Amino acid sequence: MRVQESLFFLASKLKKELSVEEKRELLKQHLFHDEKPFWLEEMESCLSPLQGLSLFSLLATGQGERVLGPLPTSEKAKLISLLDALGEVEQFYAPLGGIVGYHETILRLLHQRKHPGSVNTLPKALRKSLFTRAENRFSKLLGYKQIRFRAPPFIDLSHPEDPLYKCAMIWAIEHLDEMAEIYTAGGAADRLDLRDEKNGEYLPAALLPFCGKTLLEYLIADLQAKEYVHYKIFGRQIVTPLSIMTSPEKENHTRLLAFCDEKSWFGRCRENFRLFVQPLVPAVDEEGQWGMQASCQPLLKPGGHGVIWRLAAQEGVFDWLKSRGKRKALVRQINNILPGVDGGLFAFTGIGCQRDLKMGFASCSRFVRTSEGINVLLEKKSGGKTSYCLTSIEYCDLDLYGLEDERASLWNPYSKYPANTNILFIDLEAVLRAVETSPFPGLLINAKKMKVVGKEGELEEKEMVRLESTMQNIADAFTSAEIPTEVYLTYNLRHKTISPIKRAAQGGALFETPEGCLYDLLKNGRHLLTEFCAFSVPELPSEEDFLKKRVPFLFFYHPALGPLYSMIAQKIQKGSLSLGSQLLLQIADLYLENLSLDGALQIKTEALMGHYDEEGLLHYSERTGKCFLKNVRIVNAGTNSSFGRGAWKRESPAELCEIILEEGAEFFAEDVTLKGPFCIGVPKNVKLTVEQRADGTLNWKEEPLFESTWNYRYTRDGENITVHLDQKKRADPRSARLCGV
Repeated sequence: MRVQESLFFLASKLKKELSVEEKRELLKQHLFHDEKPFWLEEMESCLSPLQGLSLFSLLATGQGERVLGPLPTSEKAKLISLLDALGEVEQFYAPLGGIVGYHETILRLLHQRKHPGSVNTLPKALRKSLFTRAENRFSKLLGYKQIRFRAPPFIDLSHPEDPLYKCAMIWAIEHLDEMAEIYTAGGAADRLDLRDEKNGEYLPAALLPFCGKTLLEYLIADLQAKEYVHYKIFGRQIVTPLSIMTSPEKENHTRLLAFCDEKSWFGRCRENFRLFVQPLVPAVDEEGQWGMQASCQPLLKPGGHGVIWRLAAQEGVFDWLKSRGKRKALVRQINNILPGVDGGLFAFTGIGCQRDLKMGFASCSRFVRTSEGINVLLEKKSGGKTSYCLTSIEYCDLDLYGLEDERASLWNPYSKYPANTNILFIDLEAVLRAVETSPFPGLLINAKKMKVVGKEGELEEKEMVRLESTMQNIADAFTSAEIPTEVYLTYNLRHKTISPIKRAAQGGALFETPEGCLYDLLKNGRHLLTEFCAFSVPELPSEEDFLKKRVPFLFFYHPALGPLYSMIAQKIQKGSLSLGSQLLLQIADLYLENLSLDGALQIKTEALMGHYDEEGLLHYSERTGKCFLKNVRIVNAGTNSSFGRGAWKRESPAELCEIILEEGAEFFAEDVTLKGPFCIGVPKNVKLTVEQRADGTLNWKEEPLFESTWNYRYTRDGENITVHLDQKKRADPRSARLCGV
């Protein structure tokens, strides 16, 4: 306790506006008083001011001997590398008191967790700080009785036919140029144990290949689909600036840069991206000792997604977005690809833009006793006044705040509090101001198993904690005297909102696994095909049986096909999928009527939303790949035989009917049966038509195209979007010729 008190008062001094040199002198006085060791001057002469400050801060925490050990002078490079890494922690956590404040906060929260009733025995200054520091904003456990948690008010977005939903969605499409997007992609993803198949190296979660695409590509596809809808309705292209928070963990930042470069920045130009790196922080055990990987190599891990606000402010990300004319932003986590289905994201951001609000939470139902945070309405009474704020509590802190994780009712399997999904709407200027008073919102500690050096010098798995910050708790800065009107919460169906990919499947549970995400995607896909497109589709097994049974069908599509279900239903009409069939659609300009699929069909085009110029930039246009199938039957041996476990890796089917369209290419088939494997490639600016003769053989006809023979035109009809198929003058039939496929 004495060590904790000493560190608290030292951190209080270090939090003040002091220069690096002043902090060094303060620490030297604290450590050595008037008797300075002989090595001090020699060591200091070899270090930069920040490296010296980091060294003294480390010594002040009492972890110096543990971290540095008997470090010979020949390993000076190791020391310099360590101090550079700790220098980032020192600078970033300066509002807490640097490394000293970081360590003191962990010790205090560990003590608080072990002895929740002992807080009132602490010195008055330390006890007072517990009431005022952001990480202890809910002080009920400290004896502060005038705090109540309520189920929060919400805006219901679970009914797409609701006029409020439609109005918000249309507003979002029309005002898309006000929006930026921010992704958090810096997590460690240790529980996924994701490795490169070629070299076995660990990969970040953003590069997980899920059903044919990485998680990052899914989020980019959602963004471009929204831009494409705006282009089709209003005739102008928007390129939304995108910021991504990465980390050094598992070379996350380096790998993401290389991947984006390999993908030519998705046709969006490098200047429309800002990648910024979150610092790694020390992990400690339950006794407050830093975990070690080797001599002079403490275990460093990402410090939670809540650092994004202070980091973005420091790195000039907010200023960059505002310089691009953006006022608001959608914030998403890389491990949740689900919310892009239908119009939920449009409606969510549309409400925030239309009402010019400061912040919003997208929420859904939550299963009780799951490792998932909750959204609550906090009511606090002080000095005869009452204040409110919409906020979030992490699942590991529910007991601390006296919240019972129980059902909403006896007949309802979900919690009475909705799930925090980490899908946020923010006003850039409002959040930037909030960072000044709350640089580390929602500070907490969370224990996880990690590998560290044990007492015998061997690596062992041990429960470790690190100081984490939660990005959703920046909302705590928006407190008002009435139930909040500047911060809002929406509610949508869970299977259209969240299905995070956090860990590998173990046992029969689907929660937070790739298999669980696949199940929800197939559930959504089946709902789309059966309820909107009049398709006959095999039933999905129950969640309990999904891992043990063969997947009855696979259906994936690029969101630019819609993304609204009502739009897709105007392009896909009637049909059937037999048991085990696979329908894979990477195309936007598709007309599909009365398709009978018994096997595997894939339709894809690189010119999905337009064409690319010589510099690789994507231009939304009519020069897309187009496919028209009417009364077509596909039969091949490509039926899926995968069980639910591992089906997300999507193995290649035994046989496949594949239609590949280049820029400006068209494929047309009507009243045709295609049996067996086909690879139908249609060159640029060519129309390929297949007809079936009376004897059952196929006739293939190619003709050059000088312009598209048909195109989709989108119009806004009140609060609905109508998709019109416009036929154009056909190419000169005299130019047609027979060809083989």
